[in-house]
Amino acid sequence: DFSEFADSALIFTIRMWLATPDITARRRVRNDVHMQVDKAFAENGITIPFPQRDLHLKSSDIGRLAEPTERRAGAEPSSED
Repeated sequence: DFSEFADSALIFTIRMWLATPDITARRRVRNDVHMQVDKAFAENGITIPFPQRDLHLKSSDIGRLAEPTERRAGAEPSSED
């Protein structure tokens, strides 16, 4: 069932009905179906896009990131340094 368009994705729903209400069987069947879908995608060169994230740092933060953690926290460097 093609459900919707999403950011960098087409959303499909797979529905299954089992003859038993056993939760263990449900989980096993769901896992098997997901693995088969993943395998079919790989065999056909279909990849799943992952959202890209941008990280924006303020220039005042960049210098702080380069400092050792102990100095940022105001602690004295350990004798192991």
